[in-house]
Amino acid sequence: MRRALRETVRPGSVVVDLGAGTGILGFLSLRAGAARVYAVERHPVLKLARAIAAENRFGDRVRFVPSDSRRARLPERADLVVCDPVGPMGIDPEMAEALRDARRFLKRGGRFMPERSEVWVAPVKAAALHRRHVGA
Repeated sequence: MRRALRETVRPGSVVVDLGAGTGILGFLSLRAGAARVYAVERHPVLKLARAIAAENRFGDRVRFVPSDSRRARLPERADLVVCDPVGPMGIDPEMAEALRDARRFLKRGGRFMPERSEVWVAPVKAAALHRRHVGA
């Protein structure tokens, strides 16, 4: 992803880090030349992202948006939306919905990264895992 960001982000780009988590994709975008990153994250992990941004002296170029992205309002449109679309159990239905909605953050000609994603699934029978993740 680092190489892809270096090839995609242009000096002065505005980037939205959707479901930013610890902010790694946004920070890599800044290192690649982005002017600003909007780190949109609804979970408390955003506190850690703020600390990492301060430690790396990114604080003035990152705007933290503590919100579900579907409710977030940004002051400008972005050139690029970055995200990690895979949840802890593979396909994350909420992320798919958030990605559909995130088009509104983009300028004309803006892009998503990744632009597509493939998920491979292999059925496994494991009673202990079933109990752990599904119950009963």
